[in-house]
Amino acid sequence: MKKVFFSIFLIIVSLSFSSYNINLYNIPSTSDDFYFNIGIGSEDLKDINAKVSFNDLHRSFITQKIFFREVKIKTGERLFSAFLNIPIYNSNFVFGYEMRSSNDLLGIIKSNSFSRTEVFTGGFHEYSYSFNKILVPGYFKGGLSLISFDEINSYRFDGYSDKYFKLPITLGFRNDTFVSGIKIDTLDKYYTNFLGIGFGINNLNIYPYIFSYYGFEFLNHDFEISLNAVFKEPLDYEIYLIDKDFDLPLIIYFSSNGGGIFFEL
Repeated sequence: MKKVFFSIFLIIVSLSFSSYNINLYNIPSTSDDFYFNIGIGSEDLKDINAKVSFNDLHRSFITQKIFFREVKIKTGERLFSAFLNIPIYNSNFVFGYEMRSSNDLLGIIKSNSFSRTEVFTGGFHEYSYSFNKILVPGYFKGGLSLISFDEINSYRFDGYSDKYFKLPITLGFRNDTFVSGIKIDTLDKYYTNFLGIGFGINNLNIYPYIFSYYGFEFLNHDFEISLNAVFKEPLDYEIYLIDKDFDLPLIIYFSSNGGGIFFEL
């Protein structure tokens, strides 16, 4: 029921412009990790296509001894999908692939990533994100984040050292602008959710920079929302909302260089 409610919410949000796919039916196979899928999709709610995909799911485990017994602990999973979109109404043939992964190595290293490439007559689309967190108690907290929406790319490194450099900083690069800042309020143990101020450098000019990144849970989904801006002329801003859930990728991304919406059910 929660997934249905969330799906309706996404469709309402994306009425203006979006790329979305809805999976209708999984065709079972002899293995739970290998299956085919049939669905429908659209690029801008003005066309309809049928989607056929091949999916390969791989799970990762480590083995540890607990009370003299070996215990298998799941550390992550990876899903590869190759798909073909067949035109039904006002659309073209599209083919491409997706890669999703989620890993958690005993809380020391956590990562969520998604990438999708679509190729069609006259062009292509690429959507991707990667959130990586590192926690080494007593030494280092931080992470590396990458977001790509077609030809728009945004990179961010966050770090804090308990031992050597006790100042939470962030470094990033987007829209041809290098940004750096100091966090004034940290909201999670990895020091990757925070509010901060700093500066941006573009064409050897320095501008004020404000930024905020915040992670939260909603309907059992793990989201990250961000609002940041470099105060130059014209204003260089970035706003995004990303669902890092393995089963339901969502990217709502807007910046001074463009953006859009992608989600898949």
